Amino acid sequence: MKKNEDLQKEVRDAINFKPLVNPPETGFIRGATLKKYLFIFALGFFSLGALANPPLASKQQIGMFINSKTCVVLGTSSIPLSYSDDNNDEYEYVIPAIVKFMQIHAKNLETKRFFISLKGLRYYNSPSGFKDKVLMFNKDMMASDANSPEKIKAVYTYYVKLLTSSEIQKELSSSPTNALFNFHVGPTQNAGSGKCFEMIFDIEGNLYYYNSRKITNDNENGFNLKDFSHIG
Repeated sequence: MKKNEDLQKEVRDAINFKPLVNPPETGFIRGATLKKYLFIFALGFFSLGALANPPLASKQQIGMFINSKTCVVLGTSSIPLSYSDDNNDEYEYVIPAIVKFMQIHAKNLETKRFFISLKGLRYYNSPSGFKDKVLMFNKDMMASDANSPEKIKAVYTYYVKLLTSSEIQKELSSSPTNALFNFHVGPTQNAGSGKCFEMIFDIEGNLYYYNSRKITNDNENGFNLKDFSHIG
C-alpha cells in the first residue's frame, strides 16, 4: 500500500488540493475509475486531516459520509451520482468539482447549518452568477423543449454550449475560469417516471444551481426551459 505522503501528493496533483482548517471525513464512490479516484482522495484527505491543527472534525460535527453507491450524503443533503442501473462513467469530469464542493459545503455547515437544512442544496442557487459565464451542457441530457440554441434563447439569453461529454471534458481540461457546466442525473430509460437532478458547477467546486423534480410524460427527463427560467 502507498505511504500517506504518496497519497497526499496524488490528491494534491489530481485536484489542486488545499486542506481546510477542519477537513471532513469522506469515503469513495461507485464506478471502477471513480472509486479509485475518490478512494485515493478519501485516504489522503483523512491522513491530511489527522495531522491538521485543530484536529480532524468528527462525523457528528460535519455530517458527511457516503450513504450508498449512487450518492454522496452531505449533512442534511445529498449529491446524486447516478441511478443504480446506470453503468455509464462519462460523468468522471464532474468529480473534481464535487470533491471541491464537499470541502466548501463542510465549511459552510459549521456556520450556516440551519439555513442549509431549510433549503438543502438549493441554498446555493445563484441566478445572478450566470451573466458573464459560458454554460456547457451535455447535449444528450437535455429535455426536448431545450435541446437547441434557438429554443433556449427564448428563455435564457446568456452564452450556452451544447456539447458531448468528451467535448465538455476537453473544455474543462484547460481550467476555464468563466465556464460553468451542468451535471444531470436521471433514469437511463425515458419511461415518463422517476426523478431527475440538475446541478451546475464551476471548476472550483462552487454550486450555482441545484434542482430535483419528478419526471412525467409532460415534464420529461433532462434540463428543460423551466430550469433555464430559474437561472436566467
